[in-house]
Amino acid sequence: MKKKFKIGSSMSLFLASLSIGVFSGGLAVFYRYLLSKLEVVRNAVYSNNSFSRVILIIAVSFVLGIVVSKLLKWAPLSGGSGIPQVQGELIGAFNQNSFRVTVSKIVGGAIASLVGLSLGREGPSIQLGASSAKWLSEKFGKSKTDEKLYLTAGAAAGLSAAFSAPISGLVFILEELHKSFSKKVVAISFAAAVVADVIAVGIFKIKPVFSFGMTHVLPTKYYLLIFPMIILCCAVGKLFNYSITFFQDVFAKIKLEQDLKIAIFFAFVSVVGLFYKDILGGGHSFIENMAAHNYNSFLLLIILLLFKMFMTSTSYATGTQGGIFLPVLVLGGITGLFYFNLISAFGVVQDVYLSNFVVLSMVCVLTAVVRSPLLSVVLVLELNGNMTHLLGLAFCSIMAYFICMALNFEPIYDILLKRMLNKRVVGKGVNDKFTMFDIKLGYENCVSNKKIKDIDFPKDALIAEVDSNGEKYVPNGNSVLKTGDIVTVLVKDEQLYDTRMKVLDVFGENHE
Repeated sequence: MKKKFKIGSSMSLFLASLSIGVFSGGLAVFYRYLLSKLEVVRNAVYSNNSFSRVILIIAVSFVLGIVVSKLLKWAPLSGGSGIPQVQGELIGAFNQNSFRVTVSKIVGGAIASLVGLSLGREGPSIQLGASSAKWLSEKFGKSKTDEKLYLTAGAAAGLSAAFSAPISGLVFILEELHKSFSKKVVAISFAAAVVADVIAVGIFKIKPVFSFGMTHVLPTKYYLLIFPMIILCCAVGKLFNYSITFFQDVFAKIKLEQDLKIAIFFAFVSVVGLFYKDILGGGHSFIENMAAHNYNSFLLLIILLLFKMFMTSTSYATGTQGGIFLPVLVLGGITGLFYFNLISAFGVVQDVYLSNFVVLSMVCVLTAVVRSPLLSVVLVLELNGNMTHLLGLAFCSIMAYFICMALNFEPIYDILLKRMLNKRVVGKGVNDKFTMFDIKLGYENCVSNKKIKDIDFPKDALIAEVDSNGEKYVPNGNSVLKTGDIVTVLVKDEQLYDTRMKVLDVFGENHE
């Protein structure tokens, strides 16, 4: 019989975060290391080829596409970025087969990288961290509630490993996954993220994803010049989100077997690589080279922007194991290059600020796409390693966020999750176990100063505990809820998603 211990104790929390950081973070670091080596192989394969070798490359790519398709059938929830799947798992909509997802994600992602699909490794690293952490929780005999803590910490470790950015790993799970704050979540997730970064930097000696060398801080007198760029970046972000769903629909309507559709696309990507290999893959080296050499052709930059967006959207539409995080940053970088050359043609900005505009536009486009302004700022700060740029990054991010809110631009991961929920993709099924989740009553809640018996609470949910200013108690019908209270709700796994939405509606906390 497996021994169980409560994750709430300090020692068990520490041991859990350490094991998740080493196992899940180490796995994500290995995945990042593997893909970096395959990128070198890919560049070599697509260079200096004879006619017979070209035919061989296309044929092999076709076959590899079939292999990826078989993996997706074997593990349906391993496709795409993986972030919507982790979100769905946390709200009870999905139940991933952790072993199958992990194997399919690594093998499929490696194949996609080798062929050159325009996909990133960051989303997959998050899912790898989460699914492997779930496997750990299963082996340790954890409850479903503790399993979700493991999933969260694994996701943080995955992002930390992907970018060598542990603080971003923590911010991601708070802003993007949980959309709320919990000391327990912070403790286990941040510790796991730090351990993962130690493995990436200390053991694998992995360098940062980007290296722009922003040596000059952009003066505030240029902030008026930034505002049109922010609007342009929001438009690029909106266009990208639309293109993702558009090509998903187009791919679904093609009346061919999935194996054949994916295989043909892989062959197409190999043809593109034979002509212009730099546009393939995530694109981090591509944008660094562009920034270093300052491509100043407006037409060329527009073509590269649209073609990179096309390659990323169509690659993602196939369902192949790969994310969009890094390609989005690349699109932002191209947009920044375009805008900088546009205004520098009028002599209103010095060339030393080229890198600033590239990085600021990355933050803007990322914020427009995922609607996570704090994550966008913290991530770029960690990648750049210089806090002196905080003001400019924060200004761009928050302005992009409010513009997108005003125009009602929906975040891409919310869009993708809803599309998956509509299809009701499942893993190995749900069971009849129970899960607890916490909701903190904010200032806009609808239940403050009301007795629980007077609240129209869903019948298939139970308020198990209330934490009021650090004092926990088991409530009854006469208990009064207050702003700031953390309410713990108990619900069956199979009803978790629908019931959670009902509870959020009742409490007035559903702002999605």
